[in-house]
Amino acid sequence: MINENTKPFVEVLLPTWHQIDIVINCVKSIEANTVVPHMTYVVDDGSAKHIVTQLITKLKDVPNTELVTYDENVGFGKNINRQWEKCTAPYVLLLNNDTKATEENDFLAEMIKGFDAGENVGIVGAKLLYPNGTIQYAGMGRNVFHPHWFDHHFRNFPGDHPDANQSKQLVCNTGACMMVKREVNEAIRSEERRVGKECRSRWSPYH
Repeated sequence: MINENTKPFVEVLLPTWHQIDIVINCVKSIEANTVVPHMTYVVDDGSAKHIVTQLITKLKDVPNTELVTYDENVGFGKNINRQWEKCTAPYVLLLNNDTKATEENDFLAEMIKGFDAGENVGIVGAKLLYPNGTIQYAGMGRNVFHPHWFDHHFRNFPGDHPDANQSKQLVCNTGACMMVKREVNEAIRSEERRVGKECRSRWSPYH
């Protein structure tokens, strides 16, 4: 159940480096296609000053959006982690900056519903489409020919393929669009601190 009085209910982390137009398109699509209380943080990983200046100008009038800049380029994972540690909302969405929310439904609301499947659901993913409407991602599983690899389910199938429109439990999820319960991330970070190294955990999300 979404509590409309909680602001933000979801914090969106949008990592970026030396990108402008795709970032603007992404954040504007979020604002146009959700009513869930949220805040989007565009987390810049040490872009050149002229890039940051343009982002400041173009993002200043986009609601529920804040540009977070860092001088040091530390790479995707560390860039996300340094902002993730500051999150306080019940849910955190990690989202690639080259994605675009569609008008088909409220994607944040639909992803939150995924957690209703059970208390053990810690991560929820979403179906991703290529620009031509075919499926890029609709879940993930082990490659039967190379079990140490993971493959996207239904890649290049039509976007409305029936089997790709069913919620299901998975062994892992893509980080391109991944909503995580904050308490789950906190538990993982606590374990990392305990053992003194990063954990390589996998969850059972629903797409």
